[in-house]
Amino acid sequence: MREQWSRAPKMGETACKLAKNRRLNRCVKAFQLPASSKSTTLADHNSLFNVPLETNIEMKNCVISVIVPCYNLAEYLSEAVESVIKQNFTNWECVIVNDGSQDNTSEIAKKIISKNPGKRIILVEKENGGAADARNFGIRHSRGEYILPLDADDLIHPNFLEKSLHELLNNKNIHIIYSDLLEFGERKNQISARDWDRFGIRFQNYLNYCSLYRREVWETVGGYDTKEIMGYEDWDFWVGCSAKGFNAKRIPEPLFLYRIRKISRYTQTIERDTKTKAQIILNHPRLYTEPHIIWAKAVIQDEAWTKRIHNIVGIIPTSIPATVLPPSQSASDSQTQVRTEIPPPSTRPLVSVIIPTYQRPALLA
Repeated sequence: MREQWSRAPKMGETACKLAKNRRLNRCVKAFQLPASSKSTTLADHNSLFNVPLETNIEMKNCVISVIVPCYNLAEYLSEAVESVIKQNFTNWECVIVNDGSQDNTSEIAKKIISKNPGKRIILVEKENGGAADARNFGIRHSRGEYILPLDADDLIHPNFLEKSLHELLNNKNIHIIYSDLLEFGERKNQISARDWDRFGIRFQNYLNYCSLYRREVWETVGGYDTKEIMGYEDWDFWVGCSAKGFNAKRIPEPLFLYRIRKISRYTQTIERDTKTKAQIILNHPRLYTEPHIIWAKAVIQDEAWTKRIHNIVGIIPTSIPATVLPPSQSASDSQTQVRTEIPPPSTRPLVSVIIPTYQRPALLA
């Protein structure tokens, strides 16, 4: 492993501002992106929320480690790191992880370092092991108390670190901050995330992988799973966070820019969607019902009966009907209940009415 670092002068803010559209949560065209996904720079994007927050002493003393795994994405790496350099919050380090790339990733990373004296930008290199392994490797070589994963082909808004850290410093019971996102490249779209629900995250991932979290989260969960979970490693990680009792909060602004390419890790993930979801269940069996576990094991073994369960890409069924299970693997009624102290969102009441009573049964009616 070789390590290099240097520092760079602060670059200017993005010039463009959104002028006319007041409904920001529906602003699909908030960033005017060029058609080519290869020639995009951060300066091409409009700035939605370019009002800096007041910086306090506590924030100045914090260090954020931005972890940038890169595998054969050298052509996009400079843009990703540039989006970090342009952050309003400046007390960060950027750890570039060359995950055994066969292109000129190492060369590009070294050029970025040499061109940016004044900022702590680190290059670490390893054999190829996948995104989860690269993130873990980068975090182990970082020193920040807050962690932000950023893939080498994606970007973050200049206010991302500042606004996210502000939320964590003002909410001690919040451990993860995520935002809405803007797709760019082959497709342009704005996607609004759901508010945090630690029951719902077990069945559908609505957190971006690019979310800021406290280092203790990664340490407690045990890092990203590096086996049989490729493509959904961030979802599996958030499920692990839910199991450990960590809480997340959404910033309803598109501070994360997700590049859509013709061939990407996500498009490859869709091809193995069902088996990867099954592995998430098996990684966290205490959070799911016995039918879920039976189904997941059967999916891994390619058993034909599992095809009778309706599958939607990116969603784990909230229930597996006991009637579809093979007779030899049927589960009792008690085993079909989801193992959680939190009822599903669809049945959770908005108001709880508490009625104390003592020897007044006639009045209860």
